[in-house]
Amino acid sequence: MRIFKITFLTLMAVVMPAAAMAQTPRSRIIAAGDTIAGVSASSTGSAYGAGQADILSLTEAVPQGKDIADVTGGQLANADSQDMNDEVWLKLAKRVDDPLNREGYDGVLITHGTDTMEDTACLLSLTVHSDKPVVLVGAMRPSTAAFADGPANLYNGVCTPVDLSSEGHGVAACMKNELSSAKALIKYHTTDRSASANQDPTT
Repeated sequence: MRIFKITFLTLMAVVMPAAAMAQTPRSRIIAAGDTIAGVSASSTGSAYGAGQADILSLTEAVPQGKDIADVTGGQLANADSQDMNDEVWLKLAKRVDDPLNREGYDGVLITHGTDTMEDTACLLSLTVHSDKPVVLVGAMRPSTAAFADGPANLYNGVCTPVDLSSEGHGVAACMKNELSSAKALIKYHTTDRSASANQDPTT
């Protein structure tokens, strides 16, 4: 169970080799809604509606991701993650498995709420049959917040499939510059930006 710190130097080490690659890595983003796609009436207010921004809005907020990988996206759901259910989870497992095993993608990112992020991560670790990276990305602040944390988490998630060392680590979650193993993932705080992470990390 390891947690990886993502620093500027780490990103440079990831991006520079990628620039030299003949083929641009391909990343698929699957959007499931919640806070990372939340919209509020005020950029400084605490009230917001979960899952109101679509996948296009999320990817447009991180244009730098296109310099790192060939990024495409699709909408699975747009709701609060506490409303995740068996039907959505089964659809998600198939939507993750197909790009990795049949469509030639190098990694899959899932924008997801933090309330059930560990549940989804656990399910995917048991149902996705690939060594390629699968990264869940969330946020503790809505997309319209003055200091939204979602774009940085999404950007770091896009970087993950580019790093060849990420292959074989299974399903992970990216929050606040940290990549956490699904098996050690737990939400331990209701407001901290790294709320979904390994509480006892080995760096």
